[in-house]
Amino acid sequence: MAKKKSDNDYVSCASCEMHALCMPFEVAGKSLDLVGGVLHRRKLIKKDEILFSACDPFKSFECVSAGSFKLVVSGNPGKVAGFSFAGEMLDAGARYTGKHCYNAVALENSYVCAIDQESVEDISHQIPDFQGRLISLMSEQLFHVNRLMTLLTGRRKADERLAAFLAGVSIRFQEHGFSAREFRLSMARDDIASYLGLAKCTVSRVLARFHQQGLIVSSGKYFEIKDIVKLKKVASLPLNLL
Repeated sequence: MAKKKSDNDYVSCASCEMHALCMPFEVAGKSLDLVGGVLHRRKLIKKDEILFSACDPFKSFECVSAGSFKLVVSGNPGKVAGFSFAGEMLDAGARYTGKHCYNAVALENSYVCAIDQESVEDISHQIPDFQGRLISLMSEQLFHVNRLMTLLTGRRKADERLAAFLAGVSIRFQEHGFSAREFRLSMARDDIASYLGLAKCTVSRVLARFHQQGLIVSSGKYFEIKDIVKLKKVASLPLNLL
């Protein structure tokens, strides 16, 4: 049974998007464990601390092992471009541009695992299968981004946008071993509003309406989805999406 997402929960390695890179490889009949070599585990990033800034050179693949981050647009500190939760990579697309596109700000005390880009390149030359795993990882990241755009693009009504956002968060938590129905959202209402292109008061009003309609129960940052089918109908999502 999936566990409830709460403060400082560590995602299991098996549910982490970097798992494909961290698994031991078989080389000449011997197991090569990258965890003991190039993987830097559980670096603490304190709440409101910036892990990297826009235009910083891309140096490593970084994945949230506990906590969460928001990605903020450079030059517009109030505009949120996305969120990363436990088990998810941070701005992996920066590998192709060579520099980060956003400021990554910790929403709470969080931990990050990282694999150096230089180490990835060295290992890729030595182990052909490693390059394949890296390509699969980047493809998975692209899939997540495209799915999120599918959930949010073209949503004109505030109810649809917020319902799609909550459904999307539910999917992501479930994929990383947490509960799809009960979870904690570490970001402020202002951040959600910025991300969805809504006013903060609109977000609060819609959440209150969802509560009255029996779709969710919320207390502060804790949410319980009571009727996922109706919530998806509000968001105009296909019933097989979750």
